[in-house]
Amino acid sequence: MLLRAVAGGAGDAAVLPSLPREGQEKVLDRLDFVLTSLVALRQEVEELRSSLRGLAGEIVGEVRSHIEENQRVARRRRFPFVRERSDSTGSSSVYFTASSGATFTDAESEGGYTTANAESDNERDSDKESEDGEDEASCETVKMGRKDSLDLEVEASSGLVPSALENGASSGLEDVLPLLQQADEMHHGDEHGKREGFQLLLNNKLAYGSRQDFLWRLARAYSDMCELTEEVSEKKSYALDGKEEAEAALEKGEESADCHLW
Repeated sequence: MLLRAVAGGAGDAAVLPSLPREGQEKVLDRLDFVLTSLVALRQEVEELRSSLRGLAGEIVGEVRSHIEENQRVARRRRFPFVRERSDSTGSSSVYFTASSGATFTDAESEGGYTTANAESDNERDSDKESEDGEDEASCETVKMGRKDSLDLEVEASSGLVPSALENGASSGLEDVLPLLQQADEMHHGDEHGKREGFQLLLNNKLAYGSRQDFLWRLARAYSDMCELTEEVSEKKSYALDGKEEAEAALEKGEESADCHLW
């Protein structure tokens, strides 16, 4: 080992060991390795930082999707409604339109809405068009009942309702008449009034659901909700339920002596 003199304080000289050339090369190699490791570590830190930014963006997107889904569920629950369907195969409802006269059973309709995962894009598009067409047909069915229900006010003003009271043909009409008049007023009001009228009729369905005049107003309220709702699934649900109420009213109309008024 070589010794190298270095000037010290007060005229003294310090003697330091001097590395040979081979030792100096090893030190340089170690320093180069350390520098290379630092560069690699810096690159890894940058990659990790970029990954964290991407992960943060994904988390924000998932949270936003979850919030939007909760909002859609809250909108569905804002106006709950009772759906009463018959399990009897003989009483399955029939889809019909006034223009084409075509009929589709519930089973056929539900089968049309299910699509396999392996379908092509063209098949999915055609199924979507079929669903939209059936929704429009159901809405038209409810609107048919609305047209006939416009005679309700004429019936009340012309004295047909009092005559029914005198003949004893409609028991309990004195109790339900204020409710029906209130439903008519809300139907001709704004959007908020139509929604309140719909909820009012739903709350009284158990009490007056067997009356034809009540069922027509309930079908009309379902049609109002179908027009006010923007979501496709809710619009379809309102249309189907309104169609069922209109069909129930039609069945009662065939048995009533005043069915020509509807």
